[in-house]
Amino acid sequence: MRNLIKKIFCRIFFIGVLAGPLFGFDAKGFKSPKLDKNSSKNVIDMQGYYDDLSEMIPAVILFFPDCTAGVSSDMLENFYTELKLQMVLNSYFKPVSMSKYLDGKYSEKKEKNFFQFFYGIKNERYQVNLRGICKPKIFKCGSNFIVYIAIFPFDNGGYPITSLRIIKTEKEIKSAVLNCLMELNSLMQKHDLRKIKIAVNPFEISCRTLVEQKTGEFDFIKTSFSNQEGIELKEADDFFSYVFSHQATATGLYSANPMGILPEYVNGAVISSAVSNYADYIINTKLVLSDKMNIINMNLIRSDSGVMVKTVKYFTKKIDIEELWKFTNYFLAEITKSIYSEKNYKLLNSIPFRGKAFYKGGMFIGWDSIDNFPIPAEKTIINTGTTMISDINNNPDNYYSNKNADLFVFVNNNELKIFRGREGAYVWNLLEK
Repeated sequence: MRNLIKKIFCRIFFIGVLAGPLFGFDAKGFKSPKLDKNSSKNVIDMQGYYDDLSEMIPAVILFFPDCTAGVSSDMLENFYTELKLQMVLNSYFKPVSMSKYLDGKYSEKKEKNFFQFFYGIKNERYQVNLRGICKPKIFKCGSNFIVYIAIFPFDNGGYPITSLRIIKTEKEIKSAVLNCLMELNSLMQKHDLRKIKIAVNPFEISCRTLVEQKTGEFDFIKTSFSNQEGIELKEADDFFSYVFSHQATATGLYSANPMGILPEYVNGAVISSAVSNYADYIINTKLVLSDKMNIINMNLIRSDSGVMVKTVKYFTKKIDIEELWKFTNYFLAEITKSIYSEKNYKLLNSIPFRGKAFYKGGMFIGWDSIDNFPIPAEKTIINTGTTMISDINNNPDNYYSNKNADLFVFVNNNELKIFRGREGAYVWNLLEK
């Protein structure tokens, strides 16, 4: 009995330190434990900030982040703590917890796919004004990290709004989180469900290594990991489907959902008949990693019939951040050719802008150059900035009075015109006259 009481006390203390200041209520309406108000000034301040959040601030169920190989537990915890702090301190979102309820409900049997899980959560009754669920992740790719945050608004059909940033060190987590949340807060107010919806299954990863005999015979045998640019990637280290889904949504042509987002509650595998009411297409991808060559095979499938629409292959000797963006955009361009007619989309290709990052519709889409990035055949603005924040968000009050570097894309009779900076702003203004 004494040990049980000790365990309960320790658990309450742990939750109070990490979650109490931020989670005044959980999603089902139960109060989270609070520490003694005299025990820590930081706890008093944070609990006060949380309690004072307006009811207009969107509340989201916040899940603990996942990570891939190369991310330390300390870095993951720092990411989670910073995420909660910035949500509350900047009044972007009101994080609440639902882990006890979900752990109990799905302890024995997971949902068949994410959409069933999402609508089950959406249809629950809550004592707080919940607007959706939030799942953060952090990935290691070569010498870089990818900070990724997905929010699934209840009014967006099970499809997320996402934000990501590329960082080199743990010290940049705070800045990445802050700018991602600012981006998500803006997207939350203007998100819309695209006509073409894609369910992106987790990339099926197979690790191989070359074994050669003196006779010259060789084979690639199965291994537990593959060393890619110093990172020992395993079969479970899928960050590819998340980057692909983010980029697909950022084009403005699709709503894309990474189906492996919550593996603790949802099975990763999706069959076409199970999602035909929620998605138009399914992406199935196999990624063979080896010490000599990596081969990626992507299949585009109609969800209503299961018919294969297109198969695309890509070959690369390395998996680093530049190559990741390169083949992600390549696959996007290829599937767009099979889904849309030429008159409905245009391909932005070979547009160099060294030292600048690019943002479309408020979402980070790349840096230094734009290659194989499809967009709707309509007026489009690509904002420029740093890899942390677009220039227009960094200095909104004086942005247009200064020299800007945005790309203004105009399509006329199948012809693509791109104007840069102030000239583009002039053209846009004249087009509206």
